[in-house]
Amino acid sequence: MNEIENDYIPLGMPNILFENRKNNAEVSAANTTVNPFMFPLMRRLAQARPQWKFVTSRRNMAGEAGFNVSSFDVYEGSDKLGRIWKAYENRGDVVCIDNDRMSSGRQRGSCHTTQDLKKAFKLVTKNFHGPTVAEAMSSAIEKATGVVSMLVTKHRKEFDSKYQHMYDFLMSYTMNNWEQMKQLAIDAGVSPMTLDGMTEAYDAKLATHEISVAVMNGTGATVLIRGDEYIVVINGVTNIFDTDHLPTHIKRSVGVLKMVEDSTYVEGHGARVGKDKFFVSAKAGASS
Repeated sequence: MNEIENDYIPLGMPNILFENRKNNAEVSAANTTVNPFMFPLMRRLAQARPQWKFVTSRRNMAGEAGFNVSSFDVYEGSDKLGRIWKAYENRGDVVCIDNDRMSSGRQRGSCHTTQDLKKAFKLVTKNFHGPTVAEAMSSAIEKATGVVSMLVTKHRKEFDSKYQHMYDFLMSYTMNNWEQMKQLAIDAGVSPMTLDGMTEAYDAKLATHEISVAVMNGTGATVLIRGDEYIVVINGVTNIFDTDHLPTHIKRSVGVLKMVEDSTYVEGHGARVGKDKFFVSAKAGASS
């Protein structure tokens, strides 16, 4: 309930309230009343539970009598306990009663309904109450889990953002001083086995990054072999060569790459993409 922004108008009893969300000056207790079918139930509930507030914000036309209301959200303090409203079925007007507790135990239908106002009173007073200790604890745990998860994500992102600015420097420094850094890691408890092959993996990372940049920038040559022809794309320009006229550096690199498996790179030459597909890096041409 937002008691600051909205105006609450008592409807016959101090805890049956119309929430005048638009602060409409035409809304008043004189022209807005509780639906006659619902009134005996709402009056009895309001008297029996003075600490509750029965809040409505929808008015229905009621002829010359003005407007009436027939749907109520029930609060105790800031806790919403449930909802009560009038509906119409084949048997006539009925009271609909629902909250999360009742909904979880219901096999069918969208609410509990009854024409018996005494039964409706018992259903409301039995099922509308603040959370049990177990429910409150479950809600607290759920909220705590969400808040902690949010905080972890927030601060991890903040750290990752700051760390990212130092990553290249730290990685370069580590690999340029590998033996010293390796010993520090081992002294700190890192298993030596997990550090084996680190320099080779780093070299592979750099090489494949260079190939990736070359592919994106078109600074290398993409080669497709079709029979005796070499279809070569360099800087978006396509040329077709036979073996005798294929540029020397491309011929040499393709020859090297043919000796490795698919999806393999060779430093200084490029990568074998597939059986008849290759990427030759610009570095291969520069070294020719």
